[in-house]
Amino acid sequence: MKARTKWLLAVLAVLAVIYLSFYFRPPTTRAILQTSLARINLDIFQQRQPLVFEDRVSSLQDLQGAWFRRISNPKVEWYSGTPEVWMRNKHKYLFLQPQEDTEILILHAGGKREVDGSPAPDETLTAIPMLANQVVCLPFRTMYHLTSDKVTLMAVHDWVTMGLAFMM
Repeated sequence: MKARTKWLLAVLAVLAVIYLSFYFRPPTTRAILQTSLARINLDIFQQRQPLVFEDRVSSLQDLQGAWFRRISNPKVEWYSGTPEVWMRNKHKYLFLQPQEDTEILILHAGGKREVDGSPAPDETLTAIPMLANQVVCLPFRTMYHLTSDKVTLMAVHDWVTMGLAFMM
């Protein structure tokens, strides 16, 4: 390879590492954002904070088509909730919709964890009381704990989180 090609590849690699590092930097403040479907501004997702919707949504599939056209080739996966286990969101966005009134515990991205994956005893957890068919959106690397198995999860990958999920 020519020196110029090597230099260009090195610059591109550095830029890619810098871009990817932003996925692993948690926000400096912890907050729970709240909005409604009528007032939603899609830029709110860039704040990388948990987002609770005041509205009750009949189906998460309605949100899928309306919001994720901006992500080039989003991959959407569907899951059922696993109660009583701490899970880490490995997707760009994870939407949780309980079918019954419940509570979801949150450990914000960047929070300290034990070896088994549970939050450290000195960590501050956030409890979000949810009504049936209400929706909460969790950003990448947020830990969550469900108290009910009647929760539908819609996970949205972008190309970066798909690649990270493949590598991890």
